Amino acid sequence: MLIGGADSTDLHVGVSAVGGEGTHSEVGIRVVRGGATSMLSVINHVPETVGTLLVITHMPGVQALALRLASRDSDQDAYMDLASGFPTSSFAVLEHSSHWATLDGQDAELKNFVVPRP
Repeated sequence: MLIGGADSTDLHVGVSAVGGEGTHSEVGIRVVRGGATSMLSVINHVPETVGTLLVITHMPGVQALALRLASRDSDQDAYMDLASGFPTSSFAVLEHSSHWATLDGQDAELKNFVVPRP
């Protein structure tokens, strides 16, 4: 799962997913003035046939969502960088080995946090 963000007063969640056997599906969802809980609700309803999920969203909420999902097994440097802020065009890479519906809190491993520009 990749979670990326940019500054905005509204929240827009777009989901693009790649399923098994090279299939591709896209789901576009707009949530206005939502937060981490709203984004997680969208993720929890992704079909289980989807293996990789890309969530593209605007602030606010993206940092809170990534911090909420990051488990204790997460890369500590990535976690500390993420906790410091979520600048425009940044993205967090998380792995979760169970169903999308079971994501709730501290159950995805933060593998990387990337800020493409200083």
